[in-house]
Amino acid sequence: MQRASQALFAIGLVGLGVITLIYDDFALVWQPVPAWIPAHQAVAYGSGIVLILCAIGLLSGLLGAWAAGLCLVYCFLWALLKVPPLFAKPLVEESWLGLGELVVVLAGAWVLFARSRTGFRIGRLLLGAAVIPIGLAHLVYLQQTASFIPHYFVFLPFFAAATGVAQILCGVCLLFSIFPGWAASLQTLMFAAFTIFVWVPRIASASAGRFSWTAFFVSSTITAAAWIVAAELTQTTDMTTHD
Repeated sequence: MQRASQALFAIGLVGLGVITLIYDDFALVWQPVPAWIPAHQAVAYGSGIVLILCAIGLLSGLLGAWAAGLCLVYCFLWALLKVPPLFAKPLVEESWLGLGELVVVLAGAWVLFARSRTGFRIGRLLLGAAVIPIGLAHLVYLQQTASFIPHYFVFLPFFAAATGVAQILCGVCLLFSIFPGWAASLQTLMFAAFTIFVWVPRIASASAGRFSWTAFFVSSTITAAAWIVAAELTQTTDMTTHD
């Protein structure tokens, strides 16, 4: 499970890096980029290269820790850039959603880098804090969330609201260490379901563009990050049980 989740994480990073290079602009998950950053296009290009280098390192095995550390620093810096808008418009849920998605990736990178009980604990807290605003976005933007769900699902607004509430509960359980392994696993399954049922059909369509591909790779990456945390929490719980 550890190798599979790490590989999926790397694939998501490659996808985001390639999209950045193709469009000579930051992937939409990093947007909006502060206007004060100089040489916007050059920095965006460098950002794509960093993401691809992180992925290559994670896939190589030998440079996994270094690549995870680079990804950790990269995501941490971007998370810091997301903080000022929160103070400017604290009631705009979209800003919290963007930060939440970044922190999920940060949680996965942290666990890959730390590989210790302390690392697992911090990864759990990061994931718990991140998924709460993601779940809240389902409720705040209920109609928009429902519109993304395939029409063969029934009671779309209810389904959108139910997944939002479930994510908030997973976040609370992770923060307070209430069945954290189960909570992280459930959150991983929800992220995976969103990827498979919402974004895979969209990128399979002939009209798939930048937004759909970016959303697919973002969803794949945060699914992998949650899976990384869940795998470590489950393994740690099993070891504690057998001790």
